[in-house]
Amino acid sequence: MNKIVLSSMLACSCLLGVTACQKHNETAEQVKTPTPATTAAQAATGQLSAKTIKASYVLPACEGEGCPQVDIQRLETDKPWINQFLDQKILELSNVQLSEQPAKLTTLQANVDRFVQAAKQDSVARGAPVPYTMQVTPEFLGEKGNIALFKLSAAFYTGGAHGSALDNYYTLDLKQKKQLKLADIMLAEQQPKLHELVHQQYAYWVKQNGLSADLAKYEQDWPFKLTDNFTFGSEGLVFSYGQYEIGPYAVGMPEFTIPYAQLTGIIKPEYLTPPLQLQKQLLQQPQAAAEQNASATTD
Repeated sequence: MNKIVLSSMLACSCLLGVTACQKHNETAEQVKTPTPATTAAQAATGQLSAKTIKASYVLPACEGEGCPQVDIQRLETDKPWINQFLDQKILELSNVQLSEQPAKLTTLQANVDRFVQAAKQDSVARGAPVPYTMQVTPEFLGEKGNIALFKLSAAFYTGGAHGSALDNYYTLDLKQKKQLKLADIMLAEQQPKLHELVHQQYAYWVKQNGLSADLAKYEQDWPFKLTDNFTFGSEGLVFSYGQYEIGPYAVGMPEFTIPYAQLTGIIKPEYLTPPLQLQKQLLQQPQAAAEQNASATTD
């Protein structure tokens, strides 16, 4: 069994549709990953626009049922420094560790080639096809004042008992051109209060999911910590935990939301309002208009 060790092991994403490795007897055009329509993948706000496109790589020729499936997307925004930041994160995520010897971080193409080669070798060693899968999907979540919110979801399978997945959130300051960490948004000496608020939700989650009747004993095996993998949601500050981070594989990747009302005096005032979710509004407008027209016709 191969065990995946990700270079960035934070993690919730289900394995979605992926693009198969190019068959030897098919043309590149036939197997080319379709680029999402701009109307469904692009969002525009006052400061930032972004669209999802296929990353630049070529799948090696492959024949048979054991061909790996690879689908790596990237975000193209109107801010080059954001593109470079996210591309670097995608490069790191695609650098899947397939052996005890960590691979050097070089190029996306090199990562894809190595992944395909490992799949072929594993299939030969097992005497049966092993459907290796790698998917990396970025998402622009919205803006909040001078910050832009992004999410990178990834899913992998390399022949083990089950696959692995992760959700990584990134809060980027558009003025300072950098990623904001938890310490950057907090008021001085308030981390213990925030820790307690998230821990309360963790304790409730343990109880509600029937993980243990003894919280102290559960924490001996799955100790709680305040993660730096956070984002601003519509209801509050969201903390996302990866697989095996605070519980066994079966519990998935839990997220805890601290309402903005509870964060007064803990995080800086400029972060106490929900982010703009204009891209979702744009995508919902056509559907809302269609429903309104249907209602009018019925009446």
